[in-house]
Amino acid sequence: MTDGYGQFRRDYHFYSVHIAYTDENYDRHLKFVALNTVESKNETGISSAVCEILQKCGLKFSNCSVLMADGASPLILLADKHQIDRVHCACHQLNLVIKDFATTREVANCQMRAEHFARHLSKNSDDKHIWIDPISWEDVEKDIVKYDTIPASGLCPASSSSNSDTSFDAFVKDRSFIGSVNQDDLKAELIRYKALLATNRPSIDDPLQFWRVQASNFPRLCGIAKELLSSPASSSASERCFRRQELDKDEANDDCDYDWEEDEEEEEKGDGSSAVTSDSNNL
Repeated sequence: MTDGYGQFRRDYHFYSVHIAYTDENYDRHLKFVALNTVESKNETGISSAVCEILQKCGLKFSNCSVLMADGASPLILLADKHQIDRVHCACHQLNLVIKDFATTREVANCQMRAEHFARHLSKNSDDKHIWIDPISWEDVEKDIVKYDTIPASGLCPASSSSNSDTSFDAFVKDRSFIGSVNQDDLKAELIRYKALLATNRPSIDDPLQFWRVQASNFPRLCGIAKELLSSPASSSASERCFRRQELDKDEANDDCDYDWEEDEEEEEKGDGSSAVTSDSNNL
């Protein structure tokens, strides 16, 4: 996972690197690696900086399965250059949807009134305290947790569409390590997995823990699932490195103190392997 921040006028650019992986217990971890300067904000400069950061931690680009980033052109070219799959940041995609939705006439009118009211409140501090109750981020988090605990009215039945099946089968066939496994065994696992979903829904909420329980029944699919589910949904962790009010230069310039080589040796002793940082040939 990587993202950057820069100022063209001042001629400086920073890029951060995070590593997400799944351990032998199917628990997902996200580690901050480092934040370095980039000489040129293109795929070559970013690639050099990211590779240097990974080398300090005993990792290579070839050890990673996917690259999580937004839709910036240099990051797209970076993934193409290293022939690594790129996962588009969900927050960035949602932002594009919201921007497109905001262009509609009804929403634009509401936004115009809201901006006018916001300007009024900024000039009249007394009205601000009357209309807006003080709130902290802790209160916002509590509201989100409260909303998450509300039971759903009902679960939608699983729909088996040919498009989703085709896309999943295509993903399985396109993996680089697919040639080293028995095609018949993998197809048999797919048939058993689809039959399991058709009979009853999994009782385990956490998808990773579901695959941990089903590791003996679907050994091939478990390796693919760990790789897919290890990837975060967004690159927000890298985005937070560049919040102006919290950017600490001393902490940002420190390299990671996490011993990846020692962690890799421990994982080799165990049954599982890192989903994101492991070599795909070992799956």
